[in-house]
Amino acid sequence: QAAAMYKLQQEWIGDRFKQEMESIKIMCEMLRDVIESEKPLIQQIQLVDEQFSVNMGYKMFEPPATPLPDPPIEMPSPTIFSIAQIQELHRNLNSVAPSGFISLEVLVEMFEAPAFIPEIWFNVTTQQLEEVFSQHLSETKFINWNSVLLSCLLPMPLPSQKQLIATMAQY
Repeated sequence: QAAAMYKLQQEWIGDRFKQEMESIKIMCEMLRDVIESEKPLIQQIQLVDEQFSVNMGYKMFEPPATPLPDPPIEMPSPTIFSIAQIQELHRNLNSVAPSGFISLEVLVEMFEAPAFIPEIWFNVTTQQLEEVFSQHLSETKFINWNSVLLSCLLPMPLPSQKQLIATMAQY
């Protein structure tokens, strides 16, 4: 019985050795492919007893980050507000009227030749500014400067409801 047990033990050891050698062979082939491709080995590889495995959930190091694209370049236009001009206008309006409502006179004063408006606004008279901004007046005689800011974003002003009704009546 001891001899049979010894023979069985030798077979088990031999089988395990063969399994370990097969796992090592597979691991060497994988490592050879990685080395030949000259790419980093990102996943963790493990050889535990006779088991070879690749742990896809564990990263050996951070994979290289893709570079961020260059920021978009805004082409200046003499007729349309740039993003920087809109941001400056927003800062100024927010500092003067943080509630979001501003009087027509103060709003017109803010648009009289500051550096943050497009060139086309430089030759606009006070009366023309009052006409443009009066479209945004409410019953309280104050203007919600958020709507003015929104209309500055658009290349062409949106018609008011009165203008739409008048145009519809013409046809």
